[in-house]
Amino acid sequence: MKKIISLIVAGIVSASSCMTLLLNVPIHTDAATRDDLNQNGVFLKQQESDSCTLCAAAMLVRRVAMMRGDSDWNTISEAGLKTVMNWDEIGLSWDFTYRDIRIIRKALPSDYDSKVAALIDLMAADPEGIIVYDSAPFSPGRNAPHAVLLTDYTDGIFYCAEPANSMPAGRIPLTSSLVSLDSLDSFWYCTSPLVSLDPDNIPSKPSLQVQAGSTIKETVLSWDACSNTEWYDVRIYRKSDNECIYFNTVRDTSLRVQLPQGEWLADVAAVNSAEKWTFSEKAAFDTYLSICEPAAITTYNGHVYSLYENKLYYEQAKTLCEQSGGHLAVISSEEENSIITSMLQSASDNEYWLGASDTKKEGTWEWVTGEKFKYQNWRNDEPNNADEVEHYLTIYPEGEWNDARSMTTYCHGFIMEIEALKPTAVEQFNGHSYQRYDIGINWAEANAYCKMIGGDLTTISSNLENAFVKDLVASGEKTGYWIGLYDAKKDGNYQWASGEKSDYRNWEESQPDCARGEEYYIEIYKDSGLFNDVPNYLDGRDGFICELNVSLLKGDVNNDGVLDVADTLMLQQFLLGNPILTGGERALIGDMNDDGKINAVDLSLLKAVIIAKQ
Repeated sequence: MKKIISLIVAGIVSASSCMTLLLNVPIHTDAATRDDLNQNGVFLKQQESDSCTLCAAAMLVRRVAMMRGDSDWNTISEAGLKTVMNWDEIGLSWDFTYRDIRIIRKALPSDYDSKVAALIDLMAADPEGIIVYDSAPFSPGRNAPHAVLLTDYTDGIFYCAEPANSMPAGRIPLTSSLVSLDSLDSFWYCTSPLVSLDPDNIPSKPSLQVQAGSTIKETVLSWDACSNTEWYDVRIYRKSDNECIYFNTVRDTSLRVQLPQGEWLADVAAVNSAEKWTFSEKAAFDTYLSICEPAAITTYNGHVYSLYENKLYYEQAKTLCEQSGGHLAVISSEEENSIITSMLQSASDNEYWLGASDTKKEGTWEWVTGEKFKYQNWRNDEPNNADEVEHYLTIYPEGEWNDARSMTTYCHGFIMEIEALKPTAVEQFNGHSYQRYDIGINWAEANAYCKMIGGDLTTISSNLENAFVKDLVASGEKTGYWIGLYDAKKDGNYQWASGEKSDYRNWEESQPDCARGEEYYIEIYKDSGLFNDVPNYLDGRDGFICELNVSLLKGDVNNDGVLDVADTLMLQQFLLGNPILTGGERALIGDMNDDGKINAVDLSLLKAVIIAKQ
């Protein structure tokens, strides 16, 4: 039985908590009166000989929709409900939801006096009515179980709407229907939304406007001040499944919230302490994937790690990383966990996605790369699979791990990892090595990767060099390739990542245009060799070109002109993640086997060369 209660909730709650709130929110509305509810147009007759419960359900849902202010309540029909309620041509399923209206089934007391008392209480709490079911198959005038919509208890009489075509239409006494009060054994009633016909002190209806944001820009919800109102409850729903993922109570007339990329619905309820509520119409809006560039970036053991503050679902973050030539970060050691944690020190105090889940089997965690889940650093009492929906791995700024649901209000970004890459083509020009990578990683990761292997994204300083680079990328798989030119301060002044002072530019017509205020990174077109400005994130469409100085002594990583133990020690430090080899060209000098990357094989070869020279 429903109870009208007062809820004042501050802060943000999970989707499951939000749904709980929806089941307990009374909507006091003047959208309908008792006369409105009982007008002939509200009531229906069953379309089939055995669809009495289906018809009664349609009438109940119509009355709830009318009371909450739905202007199209009269479109609700048996046919519409049949698809969602698992009608088995005998009766209703136990529970069902239609148009956000939740109907559930309960048993009535078997004792006659207790049954009557329960029905009187239900009529007082449920002005929209309840479906009552008489399972006795041989009551007078029928030979099968039957259901009617009990509409009200007035002046000591129960009234109902009788679905059977053989009975009078409209509201009639229950005693004139085909059911018997003493044999009623169950009922269906509405648990959400709760509605009331009380017209006093009702808040006026909010008029909601939404200024949609992005994955880093807040969405702004605003509404007019309402009369008879003390606070406002704001809800945001995922449009695809109408799941409530956000709830907040505010006393102002606006709210800012950062949301993942997607399609959304929102509403706001004006509320007062007299337990009176009035909802706005739902507003639809979309949020988009905005500027996608790392807040922090580091390298370790030949890999690049990037911290992103874009708010995304786990699946969205996973897909974005894979489209960008990497994957959500995988952690296999305490040292690697510390490297990633070091990036989080400048981050907001929230969680960030890592690349693991236990979606296949609860409690069995797997990395996205298929690596064994050996190293673990769970926070105390985690993982706990709260509400049985937490199946995805996050990391806190202090480095501890947590399990979370795919959409969590507190997860504000993700960590992307780029593994060691192999160049598709390598050519030399003017004493430099140019390595073309047909891997679609972002400009920031491409720049970090080039620096990690001892170079930079390529600098183009002449028509001759531009022609060389154009020939290098002509056979590439991508339509464009990152070069080292970018607008570092986002003020229209471009510079080269290598630090060179070249003023050479070869812009495409009408470029650069910094479209949407997001294009600060430069690609070179494969077909024309012209430059264009684009966002850092391009869905993996751009490859990149690293430029390295190859005029130095092979293996002389400390650039002192000789090969000795000092070079092996420095190379070893590089393999352990020490950023000592960031001098532009020097790290690649340790690439002893010329495979475009540095690993333990190169260290072994360098040691062998030094021993052979002694």
